[in-house]
Amino acid sequence: MAPHPHWFLLGSVLTGEFSDFSLTCKDHEFKLHHLVVCPQSPVIRAALLGGFEETTSKLVTVNEFDVTTVRSMVMFLYTGDYDPRTDKLHFPLEADDVRRTEEAEINDSEEDRMSEESETSEAERNRNTENILSHLRVNAIADYYGIKELIQLSTAKLCTIFKNEQDFWIFPKVIQEMSVSNRDTDLQATVASAIAEYVEDLTSSQILRPLDIESNLAIEIIEACGKRIQKLEKQLTDAYELKDTYYSAKEREQRAHNAIHGQVRNLITVLRRSHGCVSCGNQFKCAIDEPSETATNVYAIRCKSCGLQQP
Repeated sequence: MAPHPHWFLLGSVLTGEFSDFSLTCKDHEFKLHHLVVCPQSPVIRAALLGGFEETTSKLVTVNEFDVTTVRSMVMFLYTGDYDPRTDKLHFPLEADDVRRTEEAEINDSEEDRMSEESETSEAERNRNTENILSHLRVNAIADYYGIKELIQLSTAKLCTIFKNEQDFWIFPKVIQEMSVSNRDTDLQATVASAIAEYVEDLTSSQILRPLDIESNLAIEIIEACGKRIQKLEKQLTDAYELKDTYYSAKEREQRAHNAIHGQVRNLITVLRRSHGCVSCGNQFKCAIDEPSETATNVYAIRCKSCGLQQP
């Protein structure tokens, strides 16, 4: 990826150098720059330049999202990319600390009854779930502040994740997160398509029953299931057509085999009763002509002495 035009200012977010406004979330303050942020976020631009309280205080307060999500947004504004699993701004992240504590408690309480393999699987599921939820929250904050490029990037990252096989138990948390914060239609379609791939497991396990699914997302899931059914039906039709083609080809091959076998038996019969060429009378030394070399388009015996095909 080519360097983002504002990457060199990233260090100033920590030092506050050249900063002309601040964005706060809980106890964390990000010292930012009008020139970088305002062209990318019309919402923040309106707050800072539209005669609101933020215009004079030069302070934008974020109460709707956690520090990890805000940090990812800031990283994108200055670098054009983000990764919620890394902290290039070196802020202690409450969400990460809580997650590590929760995982430690889970491991301690279940250590006696879970195998090492099961613990690894559970930890991997938790990491994958948290990664997906982080991208959903980044998409939500991007939608909230009108950062179109970040909406597209977070959706693309989720598309990449969902292309890989998932543990279907993660989807209740995904649905809950979507129902609370996300309204981007492209993202809803992406998540719905991913859920549709595991609809059999989700329905048989009944883990979706307790969920209060937002209506638009529910419709997207139903439509995605319909598209998947159509896709599977086409695959089934293609499979039947392929099966018919295979059996037709096999039948033709069998008929050709039987015909050749019959012709070979006829040649053997001719050879057994032949003591010499019917034309020249010489001791019979023959060659077998391919069907393409005969008038009758079948295998035939030809005398090597005079060249006559034997009847």
